[in-house]
Amino acid sequence: MNNITSVLQGEFKSFAINLAWVMQEAADIDKAYFATDASTLVGALSSGTSAASLDTKLTKAQYVNYIGFVEQLANFFGNSAVTTGDYLTNIDQVIYGNAATPAKLSDATESIANRMKVHAQACLTHFLKAKYLMDLYSNSELSVIVAGCTGARMVYGADMNVTQLTQGITLVEQFKKMINNESVVTGLYSANVAVWEQI
Repeated sequence: MNNITSVLQGEFKSFAINLAWVMQEAADIDKAYFATDASTLVGALSSGTSAASLDTKLTKAQYVNYIGFVEQLANFFGNSAVTTGDYLTNIDQVIYGNAATPAKLSDATESIANRMKVHAQACLTHFLKAKYLMDLYSNSELSVIVAGCTGARMVYGADMNVTQLTQGITLVEQFKKMINNESVVTGLYSANVAVWEQI
């Protein structure tokens, strides 16, 4: 068990450190969208299929849907209810924008669209990592052992206690559920990220 606990600890820590960037970048994208001309220009486009960016080839619908997604990420990390949605499709559409005739609306809309694409790629990577971590945890003897332990007890072979491990598992599981269009349990997941950054 020593090996699996140390592997999980390292994987959860890496997941949390990178998820901290995802959390902050989501907030920054949302802030930039409403602080610049992007919200006005994208909002004024005549239809959902109108081009909203040049480099990333996003349509108005793809652009606006991704802003909705980053707002839901803020809810996820901030202990607010998350509206379920097909966020995996939102992510995919931003990575592979498909506006028929891409156009540049402004420097701000381009900059935000480029940031959204990088963010979407990170979210996809985290979703796949979350699936891997849940499989790794669920298929190990650790899940059975942890179920019978109390919160303050240290996990053998690792620098975490059962409560911290449970917080890590919950963070990974709920992030995976959010992206996978499943119901999410509300929690202050930014606190879980902070705990795991320090382990």
